[in-house]
Order: sequence, then structure tokens, then C-alpha cells
Amino acid sequence: MALRTPSHHSRPNLQWKNLHENVRRTVADYRELWNPMPVQANTVVADIAATSSYLCSILAEASDKGASIRAVGGAWSLSDVAVSNDMMLGTRNLNLWFPIAAGSLHAQNTRPAESLFYMQCGSSVGEVYRRLEQRGYTLPTSGASNGQTIAGAVSTGTHGSAFTYGSIQECVVAIHLVVGPNPATDVLLVERASDPVIHTSLAQRLGATLVRNDALFDAALVAFGAMGFVMGYVIEAMPLYHLEAWRRLVPYNDDFRKLMTTMDVDIIQRLVPSIPVHADRVWHVEATLNPHDQATAHLTVMERWSTHRRLSPPEAHASMTPGDDVLSLLGSITQNASWTAPQATKALLQTLAADRGPVVATPYGTFTAGTVRGSVLSVEMGVPMEQSVAALDILMNCRPTVDRLAGVMAVRWVKASRATLAFTQFPVTCTIEIPGMANANTLAYYDAAYAALLASGIPTTAHWGQIYPVGPDILQAYGGKVQQWLDARSQLLSSEMQSVFDHPSVPQPIVAGR
Repeated sequence: MALRTPSHHSRPNLQWKNLHENVRRTVADYRELWNPMPVQANTVVADIAATSSYLCSILAEASDKGASIRAVGGAWSLSDVAVSNDMMLGTRNLNLWFPIAAGSLHAQNTRPAESLFYMQCGSSVGEVYRRLEQRGYTLPTSGASNGQTIAGAVSTGTHGSAFTYGSIQECVVAIHLVVGPNPATDVLLVERASDPVIHTSLAQRLGATLVRNDALFDAALVAFGAMGFVMGYVIEAMPLYHLEAWRRLVPYNDDFRKLMTTMDVDIIQRLVPSIPVHADRVWHVEATLNPHDQATAHLTVMERWSTHRRLSPPEAHASMTPGDDVLSLLGSITQNASWTAPQATKALLQTLAADRGPVVATPYGTFTAGTVRGSVLSVEMGVPMEQSVAALDILMNCRPTVDRLAGVMAVRWVKASRATLAFTQFPVTCTIEIPGMANANTLAYYDAAYAALLASGIPTTAHWGQIYPVGPDILQAYGGKVQQWLDARSQLLSSEMQSVFDHPSVPQPIVAGR
């Protein structure tokens, strides 16, 4: 058999920008990575192992040059956490996958083999959905779209709104990591010691050393590129289900505020008496609000049903969340005319958040990739559910900057993550996302909003994949977990590799104690 080797395509001094066009950088050495080609079904595991070994040689080269490395997939992050001036590794073509065989599982594993899959880092969330649905499975939750790569979504803590399940990273049961230049020792398959899933034989076939350690797994799960190169994940999928989704304009009244602070889904029926609400099936709840008109909210509810439900026909405009093509159009309007911000925001919501449904679709048909045109900005804060109304009041009344904000506020609720530095830290986290025009008015509002929220004493975290204030203030809500994360990083990475995977924009824990 001919030797099958990975490769890369170099693009020196690349003028790189992310998908939303708010992060731009000249990258001295941009490399698009490839598995051995062409793809062959009978060599997938060996090819992933070969690519892992190939990564080790790139890490050795970076260390010798004193260069930092960032991996980038779908380029969806609005923060610059995936960016390096020195070397960036494009992962989008690393999208191999395979189902886990029963013989590859640990004796104490309790999960059915047919629910477990290996997904390589560059697989988009949409690709993962499609592969799983073809086998009668799906992801338990997703973000608002499926264009991100699985590694980008997991490592930044991307979430959906499954307030009884959690974020997308909760389905990960093993992490395939490349942490240094030595293929014999620096390729790892990390899982929890308290929940062993993988047999050593599969780790060996992947060219990896099996590491069972809860603290290392939880720290590496959401590590925003700072704890090694994520080659892939073993994920636990859920049997396929259908989502029945609808959206209605509701009053922002005492009932809505009680829903926000309790997630008592029985309240939804009072807010929308025209639609039968099945409290035991409510899976996803979110709301979009206009900070310039605080009397109403656009409430979206999704119920989980078996696959016996009849699917709705495809829609011309299926998005359940505000689209950013209109945001970029309105950005030019509001840049030099702040008085138009309320009108711009109203137009945005009328266009993209009108009443809709009920619509029945699979998760893959519900969370679509979305169209991104032009430059946009966004932040996302996490606060305890019980303090969500107080936090939202601060954000919607942060004057004078909110008066010039052409943007909306999207609120979701997510069960706590076990990942050490996931921003969904609280028993139920209320996430408040604020997409807006890419202009100075929006940035001024973000600065003022974060300052006001942090000064209020409400515990606050920030989504690593969106714009956030770098520094110790945004880390206060994690308490001792920051040091736990640092300790785990020191165990996984040598001091040389910590420098390779370091980055000036990565939050303060990366450099704490130096």
C-alpha cells in the first residue's frame, strides 16, 4: 500500500479576516491542513493518527521559531481568540469521522456503542448533524446556527438554550489532543476517570496515549485554543427527535420576568394562550428584545417530540434568531446618525423576528448555517438565572450609550457546564447576547454595558467566542476554578508548549501568576 501522508497548503503573509469581518490580521504563516488524500473508508483511523503525528512536527517547528499557534475552523468567533500574527492552522478540511465499535469501549462504559462517534476537529456542526441524522441520532443541543466547526463550538463554550441539558460541549466524552512535538508521548486521548468510555486499543490505533483524569478533561473541554491542538472528539449523540418551534410577540410583564428568573415553563401558556404548551416537552426557550421599546419581547419556544411527528415543509426564511445580513445593512445608516438607532432596531425585528410557526423540523433543519454578509459585532454575557431580570434592566438602561445602539438583546437559558472555564457556570445560566452594527456606537455601548454589569455585583461571565473585556474582572465569577484551569494547563503542556499555545488576547488566567 502506498504511504499515505498528511499535508498543508501555505499562504504566507495572508490578510486574514473572520467570517463576521470584525477581526482582521496579517498572518505570517497561514497553513491549511489536510488529512492524507483521497479519503478512504478503510484508513480513516490510521489517517487521523497520521495527521496527529504531522501536527507534532509543526509544533516542533513553531517551538524552534518561538512562534505562537492558533487553530481556526469556520472563523465564526467574533473575539480574536483564534488569531495569531505568527502561525494559524486552518482545520476546515480535517473532517473525518467514524462510529465507535463496541469492541473499542471500556468495560465500565454504560452508553450504547451506536450512540458514540468520533468527529474530527474541522467537521462543521452541520456536518455532524447530517451524519448523525442519517444514523437515527442527533446532537442534544446546538448554538443558534451550525456553521461553526465542532472544535470551535466546543472549545469556546458555544451553547444552545437547553436549560435541562446544557451546552454543546456536554456531549463530549473524550478529547483527542496534540500537546507537543513528540508523537510517542504528546498525542493524548483524554477522558474522565469517573466516567471511562474508551478502551486503550482505540487510543493506540489513533496513535494516542489514553489519559483518564477528571480535572484535565474538564479544563481541556473549554480551553479556547490554549491547551493544545484539538484533533477531534468522541461524542455521545441522542436518538433523533423533532423540534416543534414557534415565535410570538409577548408582553414584557411580570409573568415574563418570572419566567426569566425561574424557568417555570407553565408561565409560557399564560403568555401565549393560543398555542398549547406541553411543559414536559419544552426543550429550548429564548427571547429577543428591543432595548428601545421595552414593552414587548419576541418569545421563541421549542418542544422536543419523537420522530413520529409530521415534518413541516421547508420555509423560505427559517431562521429563529436575528439575521446579521440586515445588521450589516443598517450599520452604515447608524454610523453617523445615532438618532436612527431605535428605528433601525425596530426595522430589524419587524423583518427577522416576526411571529412564526409552529414549525416541526429535525435539529439539523432547525439550526441552520445562516447567511453572514458584512461586518457585525456581538457580545454575550452569562449571569445566574435568578438575577437575569436585574442584569437585563441594567443593560437595557445603560445610558447614554444604549440610545445609540442599533442592535437587539437575545436571552437564553442553559444548564451549568462541567467544563472548568465554560461561561455557563451557574446552575442555570441566563445568557444575554447583544448583536449590533459594526460601528463606534456599538463598541462604546459594549464597554459601558460590561462596566455597569460588573460594577453591579451580579456574577458575570463572558462567551470566549465573542467580544469580551480581557482582564481579571470578567474572571471573578469563576473563583478558584481559574487556578484549577491553570494547574491543568501546566500538567498538559510543557513550558515551551504553553508559549506556543499562548496568545496576548486570551483572558488573564493564561498569564496569571507570571
